[in-house]
Amino acid sequence: MMMLVLTILFALVSAGSIRKVGEGIGLEVSNKGQTGSYLFSVTLDSGLEDSGNSVIRITFPSEYLADLTGGPAIACSSACTVPSGNTVELVMTGDLLAQTTYSFKINNVVNPAASGGTGNFKIQSVKSSQVIDENLVLGSVGISSGIIPLSSASVAYKPGDSRQAG
Repeated sequence: MMMLVLTILFALVSAGSIRKVGEGIGLEVSNKGQTGSYLFSVTLDSGLEDSGNSVIRITFPSEYLADLTGGPAIACSSACTVPSGNTVELVMTGDLLAQTTYSFKINNVVNPAASGGTGNFKIQSVKSSQVIDENLVLGSVGISSGIIPLSSASVAYKPGDSRQAG
């Protein structure tokens, strides 16, 4: 009996899940130190009603801590703020339906200064400071080396080749 009560209580106080769609995180530019857009594609377990106090909170890995507030102003697909160095909150202006895929775009993100993999991104849906759904390991991204100049290039055309374009 006690186990049943504990199971019910846990179900009542635990948050739902946010599932990534496809890769979950898409980068416009993946080179270290470059600025670009990040696209997060997810499905929420629970819906959020429009009441002016619902947000999608995305926490970037620690590699981004200095860059989110130190680069160009962050811009988003909806109104957003950067309440701390590595967290972006997107303010929801309409209902978000349960079991529906949504994409959230964050622009002007400066990639980490070092190449390699990042830690995990975290995403939460929040209403009135209460976490409704969350995913603490949405995914990580790979940051590639810096852009190097192309010193030379050549193109050869072979007339009559059956593989020519056109």
